[in-house]
Formats: sequence, C-alpha cells, structure tokens
Amino acid sequence: MLSDAKLPALLRQQVKAELEPGESIRWIEQPVARAFTPTTISICLAGLPGLLIFGYFTYSWWEATALDPELPGRAFRQFNRVGGLLVGSFGLLISCVPLVVPWLHWLGQRQTVYLITNRRALILEGSREIKVRSFDPRQLQDLYRREHSDGTGDIVITTRRWTDREGDSLSEEIGLMNIRNPRAVEQLLKHWDAADPHVENPG
Repeated sequence: MLSDAKLPALLRQQVKAELEPGESIRWIEQPVARAFTPTTISICLAGLPGLLIFGYFTYSWWEATALDPELPGRAFRQFNRVGGLLVGSFGLLISCVPLVVPWLHWLGQRQTVYLITNRRALILEGSREIKVRSFDPRQLQDLYRREHSDGTGDIVITTRRWTDREGDSLSEEIGLMNIRNPRAVEQLLKHWDAADPHVENPG
C-alpha cells in the first residue's frame, strides 16, 4: 500500500482536505502508470496515416514549387512554397495529436489517487481542477475484479453509459483501475464493516 507521505504534495493536500472528521484511511494507492495500453496504442496507430499523408504532401509541394518552370516569377514560387509548407505543417501538427495521447494518459494516472476509508471509497483525479467520485458501501454491491497477467488489475465499481450526438452508445468503466494486488482490495471492499475502523490494509 502506498504511504500517504509518498504522494505528490498537491495530491496529499487534496486527500487531507477531502477526509471528513472521524474518517480514517484503510487503504490508499495510485494506479500503476502506463503510457502504452491497448487503447492508447490503437489511437496512435489511427493517427499514423494522417501523419504520413501530410508529411508526403508537404515534401511534394515544396519540391514541386521549387522546380516547376511554369510558375511565373521567383516571388510567386516562394509564395506557393511557403503556403504549401504552412498547410502541410498544420496538417502534421493535427496528425501528431494522437501521438501525445499516451503521455497524457500517463500524466492523468500520476494525478490520480484511490482511497478506501472507514466510510467510503474515493477516487480523486486531477491537479489544479480536481474531480472527486465517492462511493458508500451500498454502491459497492455489484463491483467485480479484473486481473492482468502482470499481477495488477481493476476493481470496477460501476459503468457509465451514454449516447453521443451521432447516436452511438458509449460506456466508461469507473473504479479502482490498474492497481496492485486487486484481490486483496476486492476483499476489503466486499467485507466492509464501517463500524470497525481497525482493518488490516492490503499490501
């Protein structure tokens, strides 16, 4: 279990501010931060075609305007050359956005902390603007565990479902994601006794 002292200073302050009088921490942990997951890898791969297309366009336009003898005047050729470079560079910039997703995912995990107290389970996310999700014991009846091959896993508490503007159904699993020793954490949540604050913390 992660020591409160090992949390980044800002997260440590947020945890202390969130606890209510008489509320004690049974377990506290941050997710195992990973940049590359199946989701982030698929997003990166989806961005590669655009990156290659705009890279080829920029190079081809630059060469064509420099070598085309039919373009009138040096100034006009330079204008076309710079214009193509700007358009291609903008496309390259947009195409690079998916490649930043793994880093943003890793950063988001580093700014997340999970807590189990003698009253509830908490998920704190963010740095300057913090998002707090709180679950009391009654909301933990249908949780389930998912384990990964490396020993980490997820404790899924609930699933949020919604429909986007195009009418597609989307969902998001919410819980203690990518944590160490998920089996012990699951047992702690399933054998909740809020009246007893002295419960052994899973390591």
